[in-house]
Amino acid sequence: MVIRTLAASFALFTLISACGSQPAAEVPGPTTQPISVGPGNVFLVLNSSGTAASNWEVIGTGVPLGKLSALTKGYYPIPKVFKDLAYSPSPLSNPPIQFKLTHESNSAVFSVITNFSSSGTVLLGANLVYGTVNSACLIYLATNANVGAFSAGDWTNLGANFDTNIYVKMTNGFGNPSDIDANGKVVILYYPIQAASGFIFGYFSSGDLIPSQGNNMEVFYMNTIDAVTYPPDNADMIRTLAHEFQHLINFSQRNLMGKTSMDTWLNEGLAESAEQYVAGTIGQIRFSCFTNSTQIAIRNGHPLCVWDNSNEAYTLSYLFMQYCKNNAPAYNELFKMVITQNDGTYAGLTSVMMSQNTNFKSFSDILKGFRLANLFMDPATIYGYGSENGLFSVLSNGVFPPSLPYSSLQLLPGGAVYLIYSSNVSFQVNNYGQNIQYFKAQK
Repeated sequence: MVIRTLAASFALFTLISACGSQPAAEVPGPTTQPISVGPGNVFLVLNSSGTAASNWEVIGTGVPLGKLSALTKGYYPIPKVFKDLAYSPSPLSNPPIQFKLTHESNSAVFSVITNFSSSGTVLLGANLVYGTVNSACLIYLATNANVGAFSAGDWTNLGANFDTNIYVKMTNGFGNPSDIDANGKVVILYYPIQAASGFIFGYFSSGDLIPSQGNNMEVFYMNTIDAVTYPPDNADMIRTLAHEFQHLINFSQRNLMGKTSMDTWLNEGLAESAEQYVAGTIGQIRFSCFTNSTQIAIRNGHPLCVWDNSNEAYTLSYLFMQYCKNNAPAYNELFKMVITQNDGTYAGLTSVMMSQNTNFKSFSDILKGFRLANLFMDPATIYGYGSENGLFSVLSNGVFPPSLPYSSLQLLPGGAVYLIYSSNVSFQVNNYGQNIQYFKAQK
């Protein structure tokens, strides 16, 4: 066991690491030094690996659960919605014959997914509802879509907002999209999309940018299946335009430039951050997920680095990327730095963050800082959200002990649990995985 104390400028608490930074071959066996904790102590137990693979690791034995504090915090209802659904299709057997779309292309045919509970694509006709010779986007509405009272003027306003606001901010902050069809425009198709459950706001398909695998153009898709609740100008629908556009830019800047694909959890963290960057407001759905005590996946160690397309996965990726942004001098410029980094994994992000902040020596340092920031909310150190600490301070209401028995807890890469004690106790930690780390925090 390695015992260490933070430097004086960060002397909020003492850290006790069970594995430290030793390489896997040198990780010690069962610990021999007892740990003493009492009221106000919090243990952060962390899987410090950033590998996006399902490598479960036990968090050890010997920790008593009987004296864990039973916390009661605020409750926030969670909408059953998906901000997007990542989709990488198989090559189409009959791709649409698509000419280069321009502002004069009054109609078009697209290959799309209409039902995400089944496989396969269908050909769908659509009509142009927005586009000019100088516009950044062309907006199409499927012939089978019903958007109620959403008028031609509403489409014009929506398109103008994308051109002058979303497109400008996104290209400045995240990079330029490709232009494989040489029309200088991004296409947005609105049509009814059926989810297996809940509601899908929209999606981007990387196959559309690969010859003979999709629609052969820069395009993403938005849902009209419930236009009464979520009309095209609904705030979350507008946020999703930025979200999906980030995915398109990301694929353009990385895959089409010969770089490796970005790990999904990082890609989604950037897409969620694009929403906040464009809208200027936090992701309330994600905040609600983190601070809701009935959403037990996060409190039981939901991983950051292994993607499962859940609300919790989006939440952790979003908050982690916002933490990184607020602890880097580059601030919003960090997003473009991460996208253009050659390595699309945790290692690439670590390289960027180490160049930005000398407090980060490893990915483990970043993970530890993020998890403890949600507990301490100290804007002056890496254990907070910097200049946006006030926006994120509510997250401290989301620190809960696990609901599962400790003996059954295992953590995937980036997963963490908080052990919170209400009275004095002393124990040893034994038989933990090679990437498992313990940090004792005294608030």
